[in-house]
Amino acid sequence: MNYKRWQRAAYLKQREKHMRALEREHKKLYRSTCDLPLTPIEAPYQQGWYRTFELRPEIYHREDIGDLERILSHINVIQRSRRRDFKTRSSKCGKVWTVQGIRLKPISRFHWSKLNYPEEYRKYFSISYYECGGNWYPQYQFRHLWMVDLVVHPHMVTHQKVVQPEVESRRDRLDELFEQNHLFERLSRLHGKPASWRGLNTDRQKLAERIDQREIREHLRGHTKS
Repeated sequence: MNYKRWQRAAYLKQREKHMRALEREHKKLYRSTCDLPLTPIEAPYQQGWYRTFELRPEIYHREDIGDLERILSHINVIQRSRRRDFKTRSSKCGKVWTVQGIRLKPISRFHWSKLNYPEEYRKYFSISYYECGGNWYPQYQFRHLWMVDLVVHPHMVTHQKVVQPEVESRRDRLDELFEQNHLFERLSRLHGKPASWRGLNTDRQKLAERIDQREIREHLRGHTKS
């Protein structure tokens, strides 16, 4: 019996080492693919369209143009489409076309603290709330939409990455292997999941969250009454 346990433990240890080796190779291949240099192509070509928000020309005469450019770089979005009108089919039969929606990104309270914005930047934003998992959370929404225009540009392909067939073939093989054998889930268990990822918060964290949610709900009820 002891021999069988030892044999089982040795097998599990060897399998864990093999999984970790595959994980290291997988990361190395993806890193090498991302770090490949871009080479210019001889004949650039257009591949659809993209649209993004840009500050209006008259805004560039303002004294706070530097602040506005910094804010826009964090909340701007780029949307691509094969069609210049950015329409997509919105029905199963494909007879109804609707324009894709697009808006500036809101900034969550957590992300706001990471951006290290000065206090005077708050004047450019209004606070709204979004619901997630039955709770309400604040977010900062850019309030001066008249300052920006939605501009459409042709999406031109001017560079391409150097192709490495052997690397891409091995990477695709590892992707298939990881998916078929659920290796991502197994590796996450080996590494251990954060307590918050499993929903195991401390009592202090739970109390703080309940207080925040109570204050937010009271604020929303007062706003609705007014």
